[in-house]
Amino acid sequence: MDYIIQATAFLALYKEGAGKTYHLTDPNPCTASEIYELFVEELYNKKPKGHLPLSLSQAFLSIRQVRAYLGVEKEALDYFTWKWYFDCSLAQADLTASGIVCPDFKEGCSSHGRFLFTTQTG
Repeated sequence: MDYIIQATAFLALYKEGAGKTYHLTDPNPCTASEIYELFVEELYNKKPKGHLPLSLSQAFLSIRQVRAYLGVEKEALDYFTWKWYFDCSLAQADLTASGIVCPDFKEGCSSHGRFLFTTQTG
């Protein structure tokens, strides 16, 4: 989050940035599956044991009681299969002189995991 705030503040005042559109995204993003595995390891000190086929996950999450119990909506599965790409090369180039860099998500995973865990459990 600090990266987004710092980059936005810098680029908003960057004269050479007038008229440009920036994508402030991770230049080396993790997949949804990688993020899931990182959080499971951080929160439970365990590695996930395999994967359910997408069709089976969709079938289970079609049942309202299962969604309520897990706290997951069926649409969340779309993030595991969505192929995305955001070109952040312009932002990266214009941020070079500022020294502002996007941190590696994996390095901040422990603080993200603790935040999510404490906000979910009270």
